[in-house]
Amino acid sequence: MSTELLEGEMSSPLLLETEPDMAGGAKADDKGRTGIIIATTGLIVTVVLAVLGGGWALHHEFAGINAHLERLDRRLDKFDTALRILTKSQSGDTKDVIQDILDQAKQFASNGDVKRTQKYLLAATKLTNLQVKQRTPATPQFFQNANGDLAQIHRSATPELKPIVFDVQSQLADYRSSINVPVGMSGATIDCLGSRGAVAIGVPFSPYHTNEISRIIQNGGVRNCNQTLDGLGWINEVFINTNVSYDGGAVLLQNVTFVNCKFQVTFTDPGFRLLQYATLDSKEEFVYKPEEQVGLLLPYAYTLESATH
Repeated sequence: MSTELLEGEMSSPLLLETEPDMAGGAKADDKGRTGIIIATTGLIVTVVLAVLGGGWALHHEFAGINAHLERLDRRLDKFDTALRILTKSQSGDTKDVIQDILDQAKQFASNGDVKRTQKYLLAATKLTNLQVKQRTPATPQFFQNANGDLAQIHRSATPELKPIVFDVQSQLADYRSSINVPVGMSGATIDCLGSRGAVAIGVPFSPYHTNEISRIIQNGGVRNCNQTLDGLGWINEVFINTNVSYDGGAVLLQNVTFVNCKFQVTFTDPGFRLLQYATLDSKEEFVYKPEEQVGLLLPYAYTLESATH
């Protein structure tokens, strides 16, 4: 392992360890300024994991929660500065970095390099989470490319990699939802906030069964609610400021948009596919029915119900 020193915009240097065999390495820029490192994907991954931590979550390694939060704030400040230096030097932005990381993770996964795939996916998760918090604008093409990379990694992922792939996809769905804007709705909107601002108890819509699509809700919106998708079909619906849950049951989504929503999706293959749907701009259709339902007609055979009922 070699060490490099990031200086420049930071009030104090950030010491990083870089992997000598990463493509491109770390070097001074062509203008001869010392201490500024031209970013490579491998170096940025090192920055992310060195500053924000390399595990699933930051470890509470301090005596008290206040001390932990104070140190975390300092680490985030250093990370923001380091990332600005790195991305500025390659004339890109954080979304470009995320895409480069996912492209490289896809290559590592296809080569069977589980350790590096895991490392790069963890970095992508942390960077995407920052984008969610900042509500950074992004194009539909960015999400489409990221979805494609994750779908390919997911298909060949080992059991230890699939939860991490799922986590990145969940962050991307949150990211897309955080920057979506409400679209025109032709029907009624169910708002779970009462006149005094109290959240209504329960969920607006409940299925008759979760192993089949027993009700279809269409042409409206759900706002400020806790809504489970299982057992229901949703057509031409908009979810706004809603906690959206999905446990892997039967579901239909057709022209459904999520605006500023949070996803609580159980780790399953249909859950991954649903998160991919939520991330994409195209809202044609996502349908899932458990195996025992495969021989049945598509959900259009059920009686349609308006969102006002």
